[in-house]
Amino acid sequence: MTYSNKYISDSNGRCFKISAMTEKQIGLFIKGEYHKLKHIKERLNSLHDRLLILRLEHTPDAVKPDLRKKIIKHLKLGLKSDQTLLIENQRLMEVFNLALKVLEQEADLDVVKSVLKQGVQND
Repeated sequence: MTYSNKYISDSNGRCFKISAMTEKQIGLFIKGEYHKLKHIKERLNSLHDRLLILRLEHTPDAVKPDLRKKIIKHLKLGLKSDQTLLIENQRLMEVFNLALKVLEQEADLDVVKSVLKQGVQND
C-alpha cells in the first residue's frame, strides 16, 4: 500500500478524500491531528527523560536535549541557529545605533526612517 496525502482515515479505518470533505469534517480532522501531535510530543519527552536516566548511569555530564528545537529541526521548519541569531541581532543593533547617530545629528526624520527601513528590509 502506498501513502497518499490526498486521503485521510479516521479512527475506525474509514478513508476520506480530502478534496471531497465538508468544512465540519475537515475541522474535526484538524483537531484530531493537533491532538495526536500533542501526544507525540509528550511521548517523545518521556522517551528523552528515560534516555537521560540511562545515559547518566554511564556519563555523569549527560544532558537532556531541547525537545522543541529537535522537533523543529527534524520537521525542517527553519529554526535559525544560535550563531545566525547572534549575527542578525548584532546587525540590527548596528542599524539601530546608526539611526540614533543620525537623530543626534538632528537629521531629517525621513533620513532616519529610510535607515531603519533598509535595516529591516535586509532580514
